Amino acid sequence: MDIIRWIVLISIIVFCFSIYQATDAHAAEVFSVSLDSVTLIKGYTVESPGGSFSLSLPPKSLPGEVVARIERASLAADLPVGMRAASEMFTYEIIDNAPGLLTKPVYLLFRLPADCQDKTVFFYDSLQGKWRDLPTKIDLKKKVVKAPTIFPYASVIVLEPDPDVLSAVAALVVDGNSGNIFFQKNMGEVRSVASLTKLMTALVFVDNNPGWTKTVKLEKGDFVGGATLWAKEGSEFSIKDLFYAMMVGSKNNAAMALARITGLSRDEFVKKMNEKAAGFGLTQTHFVEPTGLNEKNVSTAFEMAVIAERAFKNADVLKATTCREVVIKTKNTKVSYRVENTSKKVLNRDLKISGTKTGWTEEAGYNLVTQTTSGGKDIIAIVMGAKMSRNYEEVYQLLKKYQ
Repeated sequence: MDIIRWIVLISIIVFCFSIYQATDAHAAEVFSVSLDSVTLIKGYTVESPGGSFSLSLPPKSLPGEVVARIERASLAADLPVGMRAASEMFTYEIIDNAPGLLTKPVYLLFRLPADCQDKTVFFYDSLQGKWRDLPTKIDLKKKVVKAPTIFPYASVIVLEPDPDVLSAVAALVVDGNSGNIFFQKNMGEVRSVASLTKLMTALVFVDNNPGWTKTVKLEKGDFVGGATLWAKEGSEFSIKDLFYAMMVGSKNNAAMALARITGLSRDEFVKKMNEKAAGFGLTQTHFVEPTGLNEKNVSTAFEMAVIAERAFKNADVLKATTCREVVIKTKNTKVSYRVENTSKKVLNRDLKISGTKTGWTEEAGYNLVTQTTSGGKDIIAIVMGAKMSRNYEEVYQLLKKYQ
């Protein structure tokens, strides 16, 4: 009988200890603090256990006294399609005597151990039953993402595009030297290429370049719409500057002027573009004009990668496409124009880029081809028909995965 009693007693002790451990572990996941009005006038930051999430209460953002609470949480709802978690999920709560939304925003801060690029703070909208994004600012140096909110309670998380769920209709990752294909999605589908056209325009122009230091005046016929160098008709530029305007900022009037200054008619210039494509052994690529505005400029992911590989071997194309921004000046009026690279979101990442070009029209969607050089290998990634702004992240993730 004594033995049975001891067994029961020990069992009770073990059970109570396990409850204590579970309670203590749960408590470690929660942080709660009471803040008085004097503290709130100065502002206060409530930090989660471990410091990966903080709730920043700016000075005078909350009246009276409040209780601020942070708890590490588990995902209870599916994430948006094409997105994945880039942080842990937390639930925060601000308890005061004023029901409803906050009158002034507080700030959600996530500290991430890795690259913060293309990260967005989301909160779960229980009324609509879905995740919704918040306006997010990124501090790349501090590896912090920050978003304002006026909700006194929410479950929050940082999300990023999932590289395994491409929005692009067609994609390819290939070794630019050996031709070895690492990944492909509909690489043979013929699609509008938009301003990827300018890679071939550049190659034909370089073959017929009358001289980098010569000048050219913009004419009325050069202004065909789309991305435009907003200089006036009659503005005079060096050929070198217009080449950079075309390749850095994808300016269509610069492309038209460069084709014209070769001395070739537009039809002759386009004919040479198609002849060069045929010379590369391409059978599904066809151009009708040099800018990419026309939807009948078509190719495939595979054949555009071939064109990109040839183009990025040209030193002038490589320098221009990897230039983050350029300031060009008219020769006759001395007016300066600042042109940013349309591929800046890729150039600012942790990759050694050796050539890149964007392209977009409503028909084509978002296109991007980029080459990275690592360990003596040139890897080219291209996406065609991606969703808005997803082309940058999808190319980046493909290059990181296969370089």
